[in-house]
Amino acid sequence: MMYGALSCSLVTNHGYQTTTEGNVGPHQGYSLPSPRILGPSTIGLVAFLGFNGFCIAVSGPATMTILQVSTLAAFCLMLAGLCRWICRCSSEAAHTEERFRRFFEYAASPMLIVDSDQRFVHVNHAYSELLGYDAPELLGRPVTMVAHPEDIPEQFVLWDELFRHNKFSNAQDKRYIRKDGRVIWVRATANLFTPSDGTAPLVMAVVENITERKQAELVLRQGEARLIEAIPQQVWTARPDGTLDYVNRRVLEYFDAPAERLLDWEWQSVLHPDDLPACMTAWTAALQTGEPYEVEFRLRQGDEGVYRWYLARALPIRDEARLIVKWIGTNTDISRCRQVEEALRESEERLRVLYEDNPSMYFTVALDGRVLSVNRFGAQQLGYRSEELMGRPVSDVVYEEDQAFVRQKMAQAFTDGMDGITSLEFRKKTKGGTVIWVREQLRILRMGEAGPVALIVCEDISVRKQMEAALAEREEQLRLFIEHSPVALAMLDREMRYLAVSRRWRTDCRVGDEPLIGRSHYEVFPEISERGKAIYRRCLTGAVEGCDEDSFVQADGRTDWSRWEIRPWLTGEGDVGGIVIFSEDITARKQAEDALRTAHAELEQRVLERTAQLALANRSLQDEVAERKHVEAAVRDSELRYKLLTEATFDGIAIHDQGILIEVNAGLERMFRYEAGELIGRSILDLVADESRDMVVVNMREGVSGPYEAMGRRKDGTTFPGEVVVRPYCYRGKEVRLVAGRDITERKHLEAERVRHTEELERQVAERTAEITKLESQRAQTEKLAAMGRLAAGVAHEINNPIAGIKNAFTLVKQAVDPAHPHAEFVGMIDREIARVASIVQNMYQLYRPESGKGEAVKLQTMLHDIEALFAKRLQQRRLVLVIDVDSCIDRVSVPRGDLLQVLLNLLNNAIDCSSEGGTITLTLRANADAIRIAVSDQGPGIPPEHFPHIFDPFFTTKTGGDQKGMGLGLSISQSLVMAMGGKIEVQTRPNDGSTFSVILPRHTAVAHVQERSNIIKEVVTP
Repeated sequence: MMYGALSCSLVTNHGYQTTTEGNVGPHQGYSLPSPRILGPSTIGLVAFLGFNGFCIAVSGPATMTILQVSTLAAFCLMLAGLCRWICRCSSEAAHTEERFRRFFEYAASPMLIVDSDQRFVHVNHAYSELLGYDAPELLGRPVTMVAHPEDIPEQFVLWDELFRHNKFSNAQDKRYIRKDGRVIWVRATANLFTPSDGTAPLVMAVVENITERKQAELVLRQGEARLIEAIPQQVWTARPDGTLDYVNRRVLEYFDAPAERLLDWEWQSVLHPDDLPACMTAWTAALQTGEPYEVEFRLRQGDEGVYRWYLARALPIRDEARLIVKWIGTNTDISRCRQVEEALRESEERLRVLYEDNPSMYFTVALDGRVLSVNRFGAQQLGYRSEELMGRPVSDVVYEEDQAFVRQKMAQAFTDGMDGITSLEFRKKTKGGTVIWVREQLRILRMGEAGPVALIVCEDISVRKQMEAALAEREEQLRLFIEHSPVALAMLDREMRYLAVSRRWRTDCRVGDEPLIGRSHYEVFPEISERGKAIYRRCLTGAVEGCDEDSFVQADGRTDWSRWEIRPWLTGEGDVGGIVIFSEDITARKQAEDALRTAHAELEQRVLERTAQLALANRSLQDEVAERKHVEAAVRDSELRYKLLTEATFDGIAIHDQGILIEVNAGLERMFRYEAGELIGRSILDLVADESRDMVVVNMREGVSGPYEAMGRRKDGTTFPGEVVVRPYCYRGKEVRLVAGRDITERKHLEAERVRHTEELERQVAERTAEITKLESQRAQTEKLAAMGRLAAGVAHEINNPIAGIKNAFTLVKQAVDPAHPHAEFVGMIDREIARVASIVQNMYQLYRPESGKGEAVKLQTMLHDIEALFAKRLQQRRLVLVIDVDSCIDRVSVPRGDLLQVLLNLLNNAIDCSSEGGTITLTLRANADAIRIAVSDQGPGIPPEHFPHIFDPFFTTKTGGDQKGMGLGLSISQSLVMAMGGKIEVQTRPNDGSTFSVILPRHTAVAHVQERSNIIKEVVTP
């Protein structure tokens, strides 16, 4: 029950008009409550008590009983009369108070007045009867004596609001305990007022007995509860904010917890974690929008951790103002349905996976040939998506040549019905046009109203078909290679009967077209010795026999030479099935070797004779004997190479169709140095050198069979002479050309060798004569250089003394220079230059026998800075630009500093001298994996070809007249210094495009301070 003070505005009573004033005095009162307070749902009661006229409003719900309404109405009329009387004459106030007291005492509604200590001040007769007390028993006693203990805390709060905040109290329901102990329900409305005598404020309340109505509501709720408990679902209600305030028995049993624990508890804790986000989102949206709520989630049962699926639905309950006053909801157990659905989904998924991902192609085809369905694997094998094939004629994926065959077989299957399974093999074509071989098993099924349907299981047998074709092809190739092998070849079984022979065998063995297949080898060649038979027997046991040179005396007395090898061939079980004999006639080679030895003997005799003649001409030709021995060793090496090449050479065989190679043997691939299979599909003209291509094209066009000679071209571009034989051949039903080729390089070489050896002696004599002349010239040059070296040593000796004086004098000057002087930085540079001059003088001593100086850690940045300063003036005069491009990966090198600086200065001086005005000179430093490269490039005219071989010769210079500034020793000395450091100098030059001199030092000279790789490019001097 709540009590609230009515807010009134202070007015001055002047007849029937009222005006607002600041103080309350005699003949003043309070205005009536506004219609906002006494709304259409309330009945107001107004009374004036005492001279000051305090206004009290008592309001109740519009659903009051007729007696209550009539009583309040009469009370209002009475108060209205009292107001009129008071306005007419204030002297009647006391009379009015008496009348109001009587009205209060005998009013039909229970009424009471309470002070600020919550003690009874007045109670009327109706209130005493309601509680079973006499009025004296209540007066002065606290109102809590009749209040129900559970309602006392809330009553204290409401009283505090009345007295402290002067709030008007709406009708509130609460419980009273009568004198006889019976509990009754009442609805009380209270308001605060101040008595006319100015004493402390009091509270007046009107009470209504609502016990019967509460009992009827309880009976109604109990009936509803029994109905809710009978529902086979979990039922719950919640406050407008979503907090649970009721759950039925099903909820209590499921969670195995008392109602006190379930109400107002965090129900999210029993939700499955996976379902919590969706459930919270839906419930929050329902609370915000007021829309019905429906969601599926899993709830944990008790403390066992078992989850069951529930379908939750909730509806909002609204009052007359459409405000939500409660949520009512149900949870329906759908676990069984979910299990059935999950089992159904799993079954469908297994069936789908079995059908879609089975590594066989599945089709269903209607009677009219349309594809009704196809699994994903089958569609992918044909390059389609499943939906692309559905509804299309099945003939769209059948190879054109096999469509009639497939239609006939399918029509026959539909005619035969469900009697059996039809199996057939044919070709299909993919979406990309690729043809594949398939094996199909077709069965007719009845599909109800849909009629007969063909279920097709299709297997890709392209690999098997390819293997069968490859096997047939290999058998044909084996037969072809054996028959046309450039060596004599025979294949025999364990009984020494012929299985296959090559044409070359027939030719070399002189058996012609005599039938050999099936005949015994001993029958064909009865003259075979016991040694040969023993060799055959050993090979039939698994041995491999061979001979590089074997002679055989013919019946006519002529000796033939051959190279042969016998190998066993194995059956599929690994047993020896027979032998293969390889034989090559090397009679021509042996004859060439004999001729070569004869020519060699003649050549040796002639060399001896010419050597004796040359020994008389000049003593310096005494070395001719050693040279002759070298020539003899070269000849022997040549003979050995010839023998090795001859033994390793195997003729090549190729089959081409209109010039396109379709088959080649290993001998051809080795001959032209191609990898296995690399020649297939290429033009045969790729194997012909340019100088023979026109002739070969004409011979191919005119059908020349040969043999004829042509130049071959290997894969690496080298050429060699060859002998070609061409024969027409039928291969795979087509007319093609069989080409057998042989490398005749050695033969050509032997033919030329005789001519070469006859000329070798004259050439050697001419060379030796020229060599003697050159040695005489070099001797004179050496004497000249020795003289110049002695001159340089003398000059160096004379320069050493003044250099020492300058150095000593500068030491004193250096000590006197203030480090703060603007030009103090040149002191160090002058000191280093004096040391460099001394080093140059020292190098003049060692011009022809330089030795490496002591290595030191040379800081490249300091050296480059010195170079900038030294050449700045000269570059400006010539309007040249020096660009320094430094790779900062390594900033120090361990070399003699003066030697390296001298080399760079020599190279830069030469670059400046060669450059035209406005040009650019570049100094580049790069650190590679194994070397450090320092390059100086200019944009001059380059070095003429006739001068290039002499640029490092001492005293060689192209500068004449006023351009000559040195003795021509710069590059010679630089080369000597770099070689002493373990490096070398490389030169690149092009006419009218400048020159680049590169100093290459070993990487191990790099020391200290390895930085992250980056390039520092600096334009040092600009004009």
